[in-house]
Amino acid sequence: MEFKLFDHPDYKAGRPGDKEWYATRAVSDHINEPGHRERLLQALELVRSVLSATDSGLVADWGAGNGGLLHELKKLGIDAFGYDMSPLAVKWGQEKYGVDLSVLDVTQWNEQRKVGDVVVLTEFLEHLVDPQGLVAQLRVMTDNPRFIVASVPGFEDPRNPYEFHLWAWHGNSFADMFTRIGWKVQRHFFRADCGTQFVVASR
Repeated sequence: MEFKLFDHPDYKAGRPGDKEWYATRAVSDHINEPGHRERLLQALELVRSVLSATDSGLVADWGAGNGGLLHELKKLGIDAFGYDMSPLAVKWGQEKYGVDLSVLDVTQWNEQRKVGDVVVLTEFLEHLVDPQGLVAQLRVMTDNPRFIVASVPGFEDPRNPYEFHLWAWHGNSFADMFTRIGWKVQRHFFRADCGTQFVVASR
């Protein structure tokens, strides 16, 4: 099942949804935090798998945080860049990791943004007011992307919500969202050790 955990963002309560909340969001170095590290490295392996099976090259991490995954991609020589809504996280990633990271609200159309052949949406969709809208927007772009690698928590519901998340998906509902929008789901699985479900989807 797909759950809308809260009807709208509540900034006083700490619930996000758009760039207003992210403007002063503290930096979290997830790539070096237990639980988060495992799911980011899993996303990295999925990106590598997509790249090795196709002629796709450019990777875009939307909701990249402080660029931890971008740094891992960079170490492997993979051409990648990212966007995040948090100015503090972007500055940290630029200075600490030296990655190609920019401040941008990807939920709003911007003709100047690059898209990438592979778009990564790891632990990002659950924070958005309209995650389905973003996935649909990616689907109708004519040039890119060709693939999406996405992940969300796999254990939340309205009885057990995390205060910073607006959406949750159980069972096949996360994969079903991509299929309903027109993506072809190549893989969908759950990793209990990091409480995360993953999707790889293609055009």
